[in-house]
Amino acid sequence: MNFFRCLPLFLFFALLMTISVNAEESMQNDCASQSKFLADEFLVKLQQGDTAGITKALGEWESLCGLTEPLFRARLLYHYSLDNSITLADSAKLLDFAIAFDVRQNLINQDDIKARDDYFALYPEYFGHIPIDGNFDRQTRLIAQTMKFRAPANTPVGALVRMYAGETASFFQTLKNGGMKETRLAHEYAERVRTLQRMPEYNFGLQLGAWVPHGDLTVIGIRPLLGVYAGVALKNTSINATFGLRMGQSSNPFKMTVKDTLVSTRHHQGGFLGLELIQYMITGSHTRWGVFATGGYDLIDMVETIRNPTRQTFGSWALHTGFRGEYIRENRSRITFKASYTLLNHKHDKGSPLGGNALEFSVGMGITDNPRRNETLKRLGY
Repeated sequence: MNFFRCLPLFLFFALLMTISVNAEESMQNDCASQSKFLADEFLVKLQQGDTAGITKALGEWESLCGLTEPLFRARLLYHYSLDNSITLADSAKLLDFAIAFDVRQNLINQDDIKARDDYFALYPEYFGHIPIDGNFDRQTRLIAQTMKFRAPANTPVGALVRMYAGETASFFQTLKNGGMKETRLAHEYAERVRTLQRMPEYNFGLQLGAWVPHGDLTVIGIRPLLGVYAGVALKNTSINATFGLRMGQSSNPFKMTVKDTLVSTRHHQGGFLGLELIQYMITGSHTRWGVFATGGYDLIDMVETIRNPTRQTFGSWALHTGFRGEYIRENRSRITFKASYTLLNHKHDKGSPLGGNALEFSVGMGITDNPRRNETLKRLGY
């Protein structure tokens, strides 16, 4: 009974939601179809000096699309042409608009026109439905170029005018170097950079090396080592899950008991699974050096195959400590170097003893990256 009483209310809210969705879709369709026309209308009225026409075109444009980057650019250039002291640049979306313009400018500068047009077709809303390197982009660039000589680079508005004139890199470089202090733009820029730099990057890599045992473990001998790691990096600290595999027959016959009979074999496999913590302490433009510690579990696997195939596996908690360095390449890949000492506690009471520890040396190739984080930092001048 209660359900039927509430049914009209449910239907009413469902109708409101449908109307809202349809209105939003209609607005988006109108924005897509009218943006270019209104942008061109603004340019015509600006050339004619028709203040009322400019205000009308900009108002209709915003009512259909909201405040997009092209509309923001048009408003700023128009108001700056009237008054050098405008404060329009304190818009809360200013930094996002500057990044969007940088993306647009980079697409304009590339030679592959088809790729540029395909990118615009995929993300028209991001570009305010204004074609890349069309009439609006070319005309606003010319307008900005006539204004940039009286636009002081150390103010948000002046820096934006210069950016629209084609000096995109200098806009972010000025902010990076501490320009425009005490402005909302500078504070937003610093906070955005800090937020991005705190975001983790993701590690992945392969390593090749040698496992060099000593003590009783020399019965196994020096073995080639294949390793893989994956994890996250935060500034100069990394945490990785690591896996290593040792291959090849033991250097000397290994004695083990099979059905109360002491037999010899050289069929060997070994491995390690653990968690690695790296702390880099010396950093350069392309190199980093630091220390690491890895805790995990080590396995030695021996198989006797002549009499009756039998496998015996020996396990030990293990701790690796040592030094790690890396050379960072331009594409974010890196060549890594590791040297460590491994503490082990393998035991075997009825055959060849397994006491002893080991050294490890390896060289590898890996990558540390977070494309979204690093591409945005690059656009911000880092």
